[in-house]
Amino acid sequence: MAKLAGKIADQYPAASASAVYELLRFGRLVAREQHSALPAQLPHWHQINTPTGWHWVNLASNDIKKYSDADFPHWLGWTWIDDDPSDDGLCQSPTLHGWLLPPGQPKTRDRLLAAIPAQQARLSRTICRFPTEWDSNKVDARYGWVRQESAFNPKSEVMSAADYRVYKIKIEMLSFWQQILPRSMVQAGKSCYQEERNLYDRSLEDHIWHFHPREFIQIFRKCKWLSSVEMEMAVLPEAAPKQGPSAEEQIRDYKIPLNLAMRKYLIDTGLRCSHFIGQGCVESNALKSMVETAQYQDYVLKIGKRYIDESLIYYEMKEKDWWGSKQKDRVDIFNHTRYTTTGTISGNSYAWRNGNIDTIDAQKFRGRGFKQLTGRSNYARYWRYRGWLTKSAFDEYWWDDPAYKNRQPDKMKRRPAIINNPHIIAIDPYNCIDSGAYFITAERPQIKLHMQSMNDNSIIEVSRAINGGIYAKEQRIKQSYRAYHVLGDEIEPKDKKEYLSKYADRFTLAIEKQGHEK
Repeated sequence: MAKLAGKIADQYPAASASAVYELLRFGRLVAREQHSALPAQLPHWHQINTPTGWHWVNLASNDIKKYSDADFPHWLGWTWIDDDPSDDGLCQSPTLHGWLLPPGQPKTRDRLLAAIPAQQARLSRTICRFPTEWDSNKVDARYGWVRQESAFNPKSEVMSAADYRVYKIKIEMLSFWQQILPRSMVQAGKSCYQEERNLYDRSLEDHIWHFHPREFIQIFRKCKWLSSVEMEMAVLPEAAPKQGPSAEEQIRDYKIPLNLAMRKYLIDTGLRCSHFIGQGCVESNALKSMVETAQYQDYVLKIGKRYIDESLIYYEMKEKDWWGSKQKDRVDIFNHTRYTTTGTISGNSYAWRNGNIDTIDAQKFRGRGFKQLTGRSNYARYWRYRGWLTKSAFDEYWWDDPAYKNRQPDKMKRRPAIINNPHIIAIDPYNCIDSGAYFITAERPQIKLHMQSMNDNSIIEVSRAINGGIYAKEQRIKQSYRAYHVLGDEIEPKDKKEYLSKYADRFTLAIEKQGHEK
């Protein structure tokens, strides 16, 4: 899709490949503030299956309406039903009864139950409005029918007073309606997110819309839009940083760009999201270091010393320029093998690699963004993709020029890409995340092939595919598992038998504390 977007953008220079990619992916621009408007003449033809057969449709036309799964369109079988007149727990909807039994046929429990299998698929895609079943103050109104004989409750199944008392206690224990009504804000650990308060601080009506549980899970698990709470649990470190931005500031800056990028580039499963976040958190130090920092080096002892303060992201954010653009800020560190304070290698020379020319490029095009985009050639591809460079502004593969290989930049015939603002990757949250997601989708698509499982081996293979090697292995494994614990689908306890036994013991104890027998 990225290659196709690039070809289309070449034919319509006013549109960047990034904008065309969004058109192909969503049928519209999603990150509107990051792109110029798409040219009106840019077509987006798709073959659509309609009731009258297959037709070609230009989705770029404003006359064509675009829908997603979240719109629950009727042609996918969804039906909204709001005609149940009762407040009890029985289904009295004329619409549903009409689906199950022909008009005039007696409606008994056995007849209705027998008719359900033939309508199961249709019934599973209904969205029905009726009173909540989890209000502890209305248990009798919802479930009192179990004590009375009726067409839906034969005499043999009428519940005794004693059995109903225990049944009612169980329902009250599981009810949660009173607990969610006064909820005032979202809270995760010690962090509260005021910007999401309006999403939760409201009184819910008693009559609410219900989905089939399996269909609900299948549809909404496709979303993967992280809330502030989920982002904190999956992305940010457990301990609050001693310096730098707070959790609230990081979430405010990066939540929407992170969610947009994952949706845009089909990082849309629990496994892909977890690998993407796990690797990116190590590369960016959990969103705190969106630019590669430098340490003073002892090349004799082969160890790193304290950080160079000017190399931190705050310098480029304050100066609105890249560190090294001024002669006084230039260092030679990125032209050598670099070591951590423990003596392990943290990086090799960037000079004359990845399209870098001479030594200054090693500092200018050091790693930036969520996946630490590195090297003039990689920057150039992303600049071209975003429409910041035109195709005619430079020559492809300038690093294959013989003069480049001989390290004679003045004699090069091929023109390298000229990029004077590399810092915009680091200081703009959208660019930070988008560049990383673009890289693993368009530049290293093989990375996603290793995202089909979550184990030590898959995490290592993803790391190798990104960096060509593996460093900070333990941190990558830990962070990927941590993200998957929040975003993954595997919820089975390790010892199901022990888990169920403990649950039964707790439930029995709760019953006894209410003053009732087992």
